[in-house]
Amino acid sequence: MANNTLSVGETLIAESFLTSTNNRFKLLVQKDGNLVLYRLSTGFNGQEVMAAQWASDTWRETDPSATELTMQEDGDLVLFQSRPGREVAWSTKTGGRDSRDAYVMLNDNESSGPSPNLLAGIDVGKLIISGIVQGLSTIEGGWLITGIAGLIWPDLFDETPAAMRALEEGLKDFARDLIDQKSIETLRKKTRGLVDAYRQYDALSPGEDKAEWLNALLVWFATNREFYCDTDSPAKTLPYFVTMATMHLAVLRDRCYRYREITKREPNQHDLGGFKAGLEKAIAECSQMASVIRRDCMKWRLSQVQDGEEWTSVKSFGDSATTTKLSRNLIRWVTVEYQRQLDEVLAPTYHWDNFRYGTPEECKLVKRNVSILGGPWGDGSSTNMECWDDAEQYAKFGRITRIDLYSGNDVEGLEVWYGGHSSGLRGSASGTRHVLEIAPNESIVYFSGTAHLYVQGLKFFVRSDKNIGGGVNSENGGSPSDKDTFHMGHKDEGGHPDGLGCRLDYLYGVHNHRGGTGRGAIEQIGAVFHYTEKYNFEV
Repeated sequence: MANNTLSVGETLIAESFLTSTNNRFKLLVQKDGNLVLYRLSTGFNGQEVMAAQWASDTWRETDPSATELTMQEDGDLVLFQSRPGREVAWSTKTGGRDSRDAYVMLNDNESSGPSPNLLAGIDVGKLIISGIVQGLSTIEGGWLITGIAGLIWPDLFDETPAAMRALEEGLKDFARDLIDQKSIETLRKKTRGLVDAYRQYDALSPGEDKAEWLNALLVWFATNREFYCDTDSPAKTLPYFVTMATMHLAVLRDRCYRYREITKREPNQHDLGGFKAGLEKAIAECSQMASVIRRDCMKWRLSQVQDGEEWTSVKSFGDSATTTKLSRNLIRWVTVEYQRQLDEVLAPTYHWDNFRYGTPEECKLVKRNVSILGGPWGDGSSTNMECWDDAEQYAKFGRITRIDLYSGNDVEGLEVWYGGHSSGLRGSASGTRHVLEIAPNESIVYFSGTAHLYVQGLKFFVRSDKNIGGGVNSENGGSPSDKDTFHMGHKDEGGHPDGLGCRLDYLYGVHNHRGGTGRGAIEQIGAVFHYTEKYNFEV
């Protein structure tokens, strides 16, 4: 059995799992009888962070050895439990024929995550960043364009470099109505001329001839800029924009700060002033185009979930609380997950400001917060449910400073404070009240719980010795339990907000006052965390 595949006749027992080849997803058979799909990421100090994306909702008190996931010969993937007696707890309902070659494969993508093609395109951006960081950390003897181009075009005689193919394939659907395929095809052909010019430049030793080919590169970028950086609609060539703009800025920077090394001649001060002014202008213009792309892509993607095919299924519920819940979930996915993917695509642009500096000591620290969307967990489908989303409170007042958790057998109420301001009581103030105060130098780094029809238990950790918990599986003041159906973050990451590990930003979900009973319920809950990527420039 491959790590990501379950073939006919093969079985996963409790605590066994499939892992996607890119290590981003895990399908786990839990000891509590649940089959759960988790998205994986890496937190501070390399700790694994798991966020549940889907569950079979087959939790029950059972012997861990009694749960099995089996790929049957009829093509049906079945989760068996002993209750007693071997019974089907869940299945894909794909059986009914001889399917001895059937298998289930955990792919590298999932509906709310990047596709494999997009991930490949994002990986090209990471390649570019590694070339930028290495180039900006070099005092002398190296040129920025050489490091970047060497990663993008490892074979200068390859008509269609793998990196550029990955960008085209990965981004063509990412903003499909904004990208103009005709312009992409034109630019692909024109790029061959750039590769030829760079090949000549790269092959020459410093001197007059190399200076001529440096000018040839600059002429190519100036002549073809309208194709890779359209002023009116820069997103139409998005697959090429970041790469071409980064290379253009790299050549301009090399002319500013490596002119003597490249040409073996002394530049006059007037020329150097012009070179610097040209670089500053290009950084500003390219950065403005990147901002336009961010704006246009977000506007387009929001229109897809508000008026497109994804909205059709939501409208089928009519004017109801379910419509509100589903529409908010779609919009939240765009504002958190799609925004994160867009930032990944444009990640090299965060480094452009440092191109204006000639030494590593001058370069500024580059920090980028990366958001992670978790959940929602719980059913959230009662007739009197109400949705909430604390994104606005977080944006307005800042970090979480206090949590009031009310619980009995289930979680009955929740009140979260952002910057000292309450976002309102969700559910009711019934049951036992648990209070967690978060100091100015602390953050919530771990969040877990149990959710089925309702949210039955919740736990919040600032660190291992400072936490609260309420409801089921929350014994010992919020200690983790094997029965938790979801968790995010890592409880050992400490609590300082300037750390690189996962930090809880805000919560969202569905609650119910259970009118007239004096008791409430949290029916569904989700969370948005973030972690920080940081790049230093060292000699």
